[in-house]
Amino acid sequence: TSIGDYAFGFCTSLTGIWVDGGSSHYFSDASGVLFNKDKTVLAQCPGAFSGSYVIPDGVTSINDAAFVNCTSLTSVTIPDGVTNIGYEVFAGCTSLANMVLPNGVTRIGAEAFSWCTSLTSATIPDSVTSIGEFAFHNCKSLTSMTIPRSVVSIGYDAFLNCKSLTNVYFTGTEEAWNGITIDGGNDALKNANIHYNYVSHTHSYKDIVTAPTCTAKGYIPAPAATAMWILTPMHLATHGTTVK
Repeated sequence: TSIGDYAFGFCTSLTGIWVDGGSSHYFSDASGVLFNKDKTVLAQCPGAFSGSYVIPDGVTSINDAAFVNCTSLTSVTIPDGVTNIGYEVFAGCTSLANMVLPNGVTRIGAEAFSWCTSLTSATIPDSVTSIGEFAFHNCKSLTSMTIPRSVVSIGYDAFLNCKSLTNVYFTGTEEAWNGITIDGGNDALKNANIHYNYVSHTHSYKDIVTAPTCTAKGYIPAPAATAMWILTPMHLATHGTTVK
């Protein structure tokens, strides 16, 4: 009736966790990822999973170490309903290249992304208030990080051995940055270039581009001119045009 955290945590050759369809406690999806019965909690991803994974809408919680040592996981999409990235959730996912956390996450737990050695960038949403100890420990390829002004504390060694970290984009002021409690072992973070008052430049065109208004083939002739502009040499000259 119950499967604890880490039950399959370091089984790196495990291709799927399958549950009998009649189980009243657990559910397995087509990839062999284990959930609770009502699919609100992702319990465990099999260690041999390869490629990208989309966590389904409706999931609100991810168990500690749910993806630990999934070394062939390249990307993961997390739904907005998830509010906590717990202990070692993605630790040792050595093929994970980037991470964008959803709005709604308030906390990044200890060692959540430690030893994600291929991770080059991470974007933390405005809802996060704390980054746990060793959260990005040994992310040796991490070059940039976006941190929101909502963060008030960064734990010990959160960025230990992040030797490639060059740019940190902070959405608040320099004064706000200096007000964050940053524990020891975070020299890589402190020595990076801090860009204050950062504003994301991602754009959505969904509300801008509308459906075409043409309803028939062909063209409509331009209306006859009803007025005439007389452009004098002086007028054209002021607009950068030379009249000969």
